[in-house]
Amino acid sequence: MTLLDVVNKIKDSAKTMPNINTIYEGSVYDLNALPNVRYNAIVITQGHHTIDENFAYYNFKIFYVDRKLDEDTRLSKQSNAITILHNIVNKTGLDFDDLKVTTFEHKFKDDCVGAWVDVTFGVNNELGLCNY
Repeated sequence: MTLLDVVNKIKDSAKTMPNINTIYEGSVYDLNALPNVRYNAIVITQGHHTIDENFAYYNFKIFYVDRKLDEDTRLSKQSNAITILHNIVNKTGLDFDDLKVTTFEHKFKDDCVGAWVDVTFGVNNELGLCNY
């Protein structure tokens, strides 16, 4: 399975979640430059990938970003973000060890809240390793 395959699995999984209006692969800070961001947004950001003889390990930060309407909604939106991210990762059907989740409050184009998950997916390395 390639990097592109894994990213597409994450995107496909995110599309099944209710009320997700933007799915983007790149930097979460690109939300400031996107002309028509529609919240709730999922942003898939690549980390360091590792390949050994049998497996490829693809690392991502997956963000769930929602607009903060007022202080009363912050905690409930962060809680929802964690649930959605957990579901997205589970629905990929890919192997992973654990999820490290961080909540946030940040000013992008809009005042936003949400969470991101650090996750590494392990997939079979179909190419192996060859020394030339």
